[in-house]
Amino acid sequence: DGSERVLNFDYLVLACGSTYQQPIKPVVAESSQEQRSESWQQAHNVLKTAERVIVVGGGAVGVELIGEILTKFPDKSVILADRNLTILPGFGPKSKDHAQRWMRRMNVELR
Repeated sequence: DGSERVLNFDYLVLACGSTYQQPIKPVVAESSQEQRSESWQQAHNVLKTAERVIVVGGGAVGVELIGEILTKFPDKSVILADRNLTILPGFGPKSKDHAQRWMRRMNVELR
């Protein structure tokens, strides 16, 4: 309908595909396990201090990432933003229902 909304967040996760990006997937500049570990620790520290996290994309990668974030930080405020009416397109109704119930229990805001 052309309208715009503002979503406030402290840390933005773009989960818009079926592959992981940096910091989860290594980049060329990280040629050693030590450099990978430093990248993971930096990402962990940023995520740890964020009050709110927005994950864009309700496919398998976005839903999995929300699960991992809330398993480590169960009190974190998480918003899932997706253009689809339901999460996990292409998955069966049992999988969708299970994920939606879990996200409701964890107070994930679906937008």
